[in-house]
Amino acid sequence: MNATPGIKDLLGCCIAAARGAGEHALSNEARRAEIVKKSSHDVKLALDIECQAKAEEVIRATYPSHLILGEEGGAFSDSKDPMWIIDPIDGTVNFMHGLPLWCSSVAVRVGGEVVAGAVYMPALQELFTATCEERQAHQGFPGGAGGGCSGAYGSLKTCGKGSANLVHVRSDFLQGAEDAPDGRCRCGHL
Repeated sequence: MNATPGIKDLLGCCIAAARGAGEHALSNEARRAEIVKKSSHDVKLALDIECQAKAEEVIRATYPSHLILGEEGGAFSDSKDPMWIIDPIDGTVNFMHGLPLWCSSVAVRVGGEVVAGAVYMPALQELFTATCEERQAHQGFPGGAGGGCSGAYGSLKTCGKGSANLVHVRSDFLQGAEDAPDGRCRCGHL
């Protein structure tokens, strides 16, 4: 069995995958009306699928055997093996309407716990990251004294579990994590 990669390596891959997906969407903005599927509460764009493929490409280049769960495909597993969680265009409706408040979100679970994540907002050139070892960061600098980002940047929240800070990448398909009475989020489960 291969050794588990280090947290910094996993975070680096999260960042590269989120940037790859986000930059692909941004550079293809003119195609934002190419709808593949529409329902009363959701829309799926051709770019959603392409951007997930871009993020998966980045991950598979370094970690070919890791599991991947994405909004555009993949399946959840209770396995303790590393599993990547991708929302290629989080805020699809905003993206579709040309609003800049959308992002590409990538996180990784190891041993059943979310250990690293990145949220990249390409239209604003904003990057938020967090790991189980370090508080959240904005553009590589530690972000705030609180437990997470809020407002327009509410896609990333660091959470306490024991003495560790975990990352919760908020996206529509990962609604299982709930806020605890102390205002912190319970992460590492779906």
